[in-house]
Amino acid sequence: MTSCVDELLHDEIGGAVIRSLAGNAELRLAPFTLYLGQLPLAEAAAHHQTVNPSLVSARAQVDGFALRARFSEPSLHAQFWPDTETAQLVYECLEQLRVESLVPEQWPGMRANLNSQFEDWMQQVIDSGLAESDAGMLILTVATMVWTRLNSQPIADKIGDWIESTRANLGPVLGDWLYQLRKAQANQQAYAPVNQAIAVWVAKALAELPEVPKDKKKRLASRNGLAFRLPQSGTPIAFLGGSSAITNGTGRHDKNADRYKVFTHAYDEEVRPLDIVRTDELQRLRSDMDASIRGQQFHLPRLIRQLRQWQLIAAKPVWETAQESGILDTRLAHRLVTEFNDHRLFQSVHETPTVDTSFTLLIDCSGSMKGLASDLSIFIDLLCRAAERAGLLTEVLGYTTVRWNGGRSQKLWQQEGSPAKPGRLADRRHIVFKSFDRSWRDARMSLAGLRKVDLFKEGIDGEALEWAASRLAVQTSRRKELLVISDGCPMESSSQNANDPGFMESHLASVAAQIRRAGGIRLRGIGVGVDLTRFYPEHLKLDLAQGLSETTLQYVSQWLTKPSSRRSR
Repeated sequence: MTSCVDELLHDEIGGAVIRSLAGNAELRLAPFTLYLGQLPLAEAAAHHQTVNPSLVSARAQVDGFALRARFSEPSLHAQFWPDTETAQLVYECLEQLRVESLVPEQWPGMRANLNSQFEDWMQQVIDSGLAESDAGMLILTVATMVWTRLNSQPIADKIGDWIESTRANLGPVLGDWLYQLRKAQANQQAYAPVNQAIAVWVAKALAELPEVPKDKKKRLASRNGLAFRLPQSGTPIAFLGGSSAITNGTGRHDKNADRYKVFTHAYDEEVRPLDIVRTDELQRLRSDMDASIRGQQFHLPRLIRQLRQWQLIAAKPVWETAQESGILDTRLAHRLVTEFNDHRLFQSVHETPTVDTSFTLLIDCSGSMKGLASDLSIFIDLLCRAAERAGLLTEVLGYTTVRWNGGRSQKLWQQEGSPAKPGRLADRRHIVFKSFDRSWRDARMSLAGLRKVDLFKEGIDGEALEWAASRLAVQTSRRKELLVISDGCPMESSSQNANDPGFMESHLASVAAQIRRAGGIRLRGIGVGVDLTRFYPEHLKLDLAQGLSETTLQYVSQWLTKPSSRRSR
C-alpha cells in the first residue's frame, strides 16, 4: 500500500492525473507540492495532512491539487494573503475548502475521496488531543463550519458533540461571513476578502488566549503524531505528519529568482583538481579508485553498448548515382532510349548511424555528499569512460564553495556595513574534473579529485547549472545532455541568513525552467536519496546507502537511456 501511495504522489502518475483533470500540461507534482513551472500553486492545506497516509488520502491529495489548479488563481490568492502565520494557515485551508466544494457532478468518486479525507482529518485532530486545547478546538471548529456550509454536508455525531459548544459560540460571530462564503464559493474575487477577514479574526482570537502552562502543554501533547505549532519566535505553523509545500515562507511566489544577485565575484574560482590538490595525493586517490573498481567487477561493455544504442542517430543521407540497381534515377531515364545497353540508371542511399552527442555531468560537491564521495567517484568514472567509448563527448564538472560560511566575500560585506539582502555572499568554486577536449585517459587523475572530501563544502546550485549549461551550449553536437547529481536543495549558510528565505532555491528553479524552455539541452537530475522533481521533472531518485553495485549501475543506465518525453525537453 505504501508504494502505491508514494507512486500516486509523484509526477509520473499523480502529476498526469492532475494535468488531465486541470487541463494544464505545464503542471508538475512533487510530493505534497504542485508547481506551474517554478511557481508553487498550493500549500499543503491543513486537512490534507495525515498521520498514516492511505490510498484514499493520496487520491484526495491529487484531487485537491487538480481542483486548486482548475479553480484558483494564484495571483488573486496572493493579493489577500494575511500578514501573520496563524492567519495564513486558516486562509490557505479555507481557499482549499472552496475549490474542493466545486467538484463537478460527473466526478462523484472525487467528491467521495475529498469527503472521506476531511472526515478522517477531523477525527485525527480529536484523537491526537489537539481539540482539547482552545487553539486546536477553534481551528478545527472554524474549518468544520466552513466545510459544512460550502458542501451542505452534515458531520458525524461524534465530531458534532466535540465542537457543539464552540460552534454555538462562534455562530453569531461567523454567521454573516459564512453566508458570504457560501454565496461566493464559485467567485474567488468575492470569496478571498471574506476568507481573509475570517483568518485575521481567528489569528487575533488565538493571540488573545492566555498562555498555556507548561504542565498542561505536556498533558495536551499529541497522542498520534499529528500536531500543529502556533508561531513562536517566527516559527511557522506546520501540521506534522506530512510534508508542507516548499515556498519562501510567506506562501507567495518568491520573486527572488527574478532578482538574484551576487555581492561580489572577486573571490570566485574556476579550477581543476591539479590546481588545488597535490599530485601525489591525486595519484593515491586514483590508485584506491582503480582497486575498488577491479574488486567490484562492473560489466563495462554492456554499459557501453546501451549508451551507444541510446545515442545512435541517422547521419545525413548520402546518394550514389549511376548504379546498376537500386531506385530508378528519373534524370537518367532518357538513356533507356539513347543508350539501350547502359544499365547504370539507378541510385542508392547510404545512412550510416552515428553518435553526435555532448554529455555533461554536473556534480554537487557540498558537505552532505562527503559520505558518498567514494561510490560517487566510481559511478562518475565508469559512466564517463563508457560514454566516451560509446562515442559521446563528455565533461565532468563540480560545484562547491572555497570556504565554509561565506569566506572573504562575507567579510567584505561586513566591512561595508552589512547592507540588507546583499545576494550571494560565498566565495564560489567551480571545478572542471574533465573538459570536453580531454579524453578519459588524460583526465583519470583529475577525476580522482572527486574522492578528495576536503573540497566538499557548501552548494550554490543555480549558478553552477547556468555555468554548466553555458559550456554545453557552445558545443556543436546535434544532441546535448546535461545530468545533475545532487542530494538536495542549495545550501550556503551566509547567503541564506542574509537574504529572504528561499533565495537560492528559487534561483535554481528559475535557471532549470529557463534551460527547459530554451530547448536544445535535455536537462535531467539524479537525486541521491532525495526527490528533485521541483527542479528536474525528468529525475531519478537513487539510493546509495548500500553502496554502488552492478545492479545499481544497470538501474541508472536503463533510466538514462529512456527516450525523452516531449514536454520535459
